[in-house]
Amino acid sequence: MKRLKLFLLMLVIIITSGCARINYNMSISLFKKMDISLLYSFDKELLKEENLLEKYTDVIDKDKLEILGYTVTDYNEDGYKGFRANLKVNSIDNVSKEDEVDINIIDTLQIAKEKIYYFQVKKSFFKNTYRATYRINDYNNNDGNSDNANVIFELNLPMKALDNNATEVTNDGKTLSWDYNKLSDKKIEFEFEIYNMGALISVICAGIALLLLIMISLKSTKKDEEMVTNYETNEEKNKLDDPMMTNIETI
Repeated sequence: MKRLKLFLLMLVIIITSGCARINYNMSISLFKKMDISLLYSFDKELLKEENLLEKYTDVIDKDKLEILGYTVTDYNEDGYKGFRANLKVNSIDNVSKEDEVDINIIDTLQIAKEKIYYFQVKKSFFKNTYRATYRINDYNNNDGNSDNANVIFELNLPMKALDNNATEVTNDGKTLSWDYNKLSDKKIEFEFEIYNMGALISVICAGIALLLLIMISLKSTKKDEEMVTNYETNEEKNKLDDPMMTNIETI
């Protein structure tokens, strides 16, 4: 608990001072795979005098992130230093539940003791509907000004979002971005749906199989009809070619 309080305190101090950038990116594919990328970076020049960079880095429990399934790598670019944590999820259904989801998207990574659920799901046969509510710490300073806080959350979807409170929407409603400074209630909310590709593929395969059976059946019926027609034609021809049958018919 002491470690968590220190983490939150230093996070507020660093972000409101304009020394930090936190970028949280979530990308979801049509097949429900999800990639999460979290970047914590801090201005080395502004922080080195007070030695805050080393203190903050020590507070962040990277081992905890790895236990949660994240791959953690060091980040040192453009005068900023920190780390990037990446997580790959095979299916968002594995991190979804029927109950409402309301989590602190940043702090949860530090305090979670078990599996994190990112979405509330409403299931149906052909497609599922997912909804999420993520809270963000209020990084306002004493005068209520949060212009120095640089926190961006970006979401990339395979289909247009059904509902959201994003501060910017692009790519025909499939790319949503939340700028911390423009969020009035410091809450990220969105809802989207994805088709169950397994169910769709099963229905398509069943339809194709049924169509093939119908085609085979029609072809077989046509072939039988041709055989009957050919037999009757041959019988008539045989009668005409047989003198005895001709004489009998004449008598």
